[in-house]
Amino acid sequence: MTYADAHCHLQDPRLAPHLDAVLRRAREADVAHIHVNATSEADWASTAALEGTPLAGGTAVRVSFGLHPWHAAGAAPGWPGRLRDLLLAHPRAGIGEAGLDGALPGGVGEEQWAAFRIQWELSVALRRPISLHGRRAWPPLLDFLLSQPPHPAGVLLHAYGGSPDALTALAAHNVCISLGGALANPANRRVRRVAAAAISGHFLVETDAPDMPPPAVPFSEPAQLPSTAAIWAGILAMPLADFAALTTSAFLRLFP
Repeated sequence: MTYADAHCHLQDPRLAPHLDAVLRRAREADVAHIHVNATSEADWASTAALEGTPLAGGTAVRVSFGLHPWHAAGAAPGWPGRLRDLLLAHPRAGIGEAGLDGALPGGVGEEQWAAFRIQWELSVALRRPISLHGRRAWPPLLDFLLSQPPHPAGVLLHAYGGSPDALTALAAHNVCISLGGALANPANRRVRRVAAAAISGHFLVETDAPDMPPPAVPFSEPAQLPSTAAIWAGILAMPLADFAALTTSAFLRLFP
């Protein structure tokens, strides 16, 4: 039984002193697939350096390059062309972390929308999967996704916080969701409602390492994935082995 971490940031400087141990613990926990997302041009190189890092079972780290909405306002001119060149140099890479964030001062502004649309169009043109952030911006983000044709390579909505009622329509548009450490908080009823409504073949499990750790843990890491998977499998009344196989299959379809 192996696991797949659909969304994390192993390039984060907070993990740098611990990275060897983090990867060792991931292998020991049978985490066979890890998807690392960049956040800005400043970490594209460190993210690229992780591509192909060996994992359990002879597999390797996958990566995505993109511009997080937190960094849209400060992006250097010409970044879309440099992102395209980087993606062409890494033919297995996806695009991300992109998206919208309504919690920033001023909410979702035109700079966020412009950066998101550029990355969306690039993902469609290059047929690359795209990983999206939607904090406090789920309604406009879902409206956009459902107005588009099904994505040719697939979409991942990480740390999904939208309505459970949208999941069937999203799945029909080749959109998957992922959830992580928030499942460990029994008081978080919203995330558990989403977990219970997940569409088979269209949900993945994540850690968002080093962020969103389970309670009483200083930072999240891929080795925590099996415990999160067990919680979600319990919500679905599904054997853990079946859950691991189903989420790994969805991961490999999205990030082949």
